[in-house]
Amino acid sequence: MNENEVSKVIFDAGLKVHRQLGAGLLESAY
Repeated sequence: MNENEVSKVIFDAGLKVHRQLGAGLLESAY
């Protein structure tokens, strides 16, 4: 795995979490 692949995996995982928890949680964190 190179850095680009690792970044994509992390990005995809973050996207899944974001979709499951909803944008409201993320907005309240800022």
